[in-house]
Amino acid sequence: MLVSRFVGKRVGVVRLAPLGSASESVLFYSGTAERNNNEVSLWRHARGTSGELKEPELLMSHATPAAVSDLVVLEESVALYANVSGQVVRLKAQEGGFGKEPPTTVLNVKAPLNALAVSPNGDVFVAASAAGSLYVHDLKKGSPVSSPDGIAEPDRAGVNGAAFFEPGRFASVSSTGNLQIWDLRHTSAPSTTMRSLTGGAYVATLQCVSAHPAQPGVFAVGNSTGHVLVWDIRKPSQPVSITKAHEADIWDIRFHPSNCNNLFTCSEDGQALHWRRTGSGEFSLAGSTVQTTSLVGSPGLGINSIDGAAEIAVCGTDNAALAVITGLDTF
Repeated sequence: MLVSRFVGKRVGVVRLAPLGSASESVLFYSGTAERNNNEVSLWRHARGTSGELKEPELLMSHATPAAVSDLVVLEESVALYANVSGQVVRLKAQEGGFGKEPPTTVLNVKAPLNALAVSPNGDVFVAASAAGSLYVHDLKKGSPVSSPDGIAEPDRAGVNGAAFFEPGRFASVSSTGNLQIWDLRHTSAPSTTMRSLTGGAYVATLQCVSAHPAQPGVFAVGNSTGHVLVWDIRKPSQPVSITKAHEADIWDIRFHPSNCNNLFTCSEDGQALHWRRTGSGEFSLAGSTVQTTSLVGSPGLGINSIDGAAEIAVCGTDNAALAVITGLDTF
């Protein structure tokens, strides 16, 4: 079941807060992506007393001039966001709004930031820049893990996405089509290995990446030709599966955090899809064990971001609206 809320600005990113098992409502954050006068907002979505769906309720907003490029929820009341002015900002939601504890800028660089990822233990984040650098920062110590100038992507291509799969290891994807694996456990300098397609129609800009929650080293990647590539870094350099998912750029891709046979994708083609794989074993989108469901009906303008948990998905769109979809079969 779908319910939407017009917000008046292009929504660039949405992220669900951790779901409490006893909660009757869902909290999620959104960030807008206009040329100026942007916002990071916290929303609550709940059912009415008779079970009917209600529009998401705006709880609070934080104004920021630059477009919000990515957002990570650390806990229900704490989030980090990155913007195209090169900042990563920590927000804490409290009764009365975000301003009671002033937002803290934890990173400020000269290049636009495209993506943000936080390690599974919450200690470290990596911010990926359009200029080809990755900035690794220790949240607890408040200091950079890498050089203040960042780690350079080997071919200096713009980095579009990043995802941790272990506390000291993460993947990044670039505009030249490379999936890069980084290991921060080396004290001298991070080591890196690369996976890439060497030829054919599937070589394209990689736009986004999500790490499988239960199979470390398995990643789902969305590209600019609408394909989903599933990589397993423990195996040879070619993807486990390549699936034509959309008719245009895939802007976001997210594994379900607990029922990880479920994957969510959204695209410039105006579609948001739920991929549900039955069976066990290595994750792949190939074969007859995958069911695909369209979440938003008839395609409209591009859908920029998607997230899912429990039986819920949320989307942020170029239509200046939020969409909340409930009742998903994720088991």
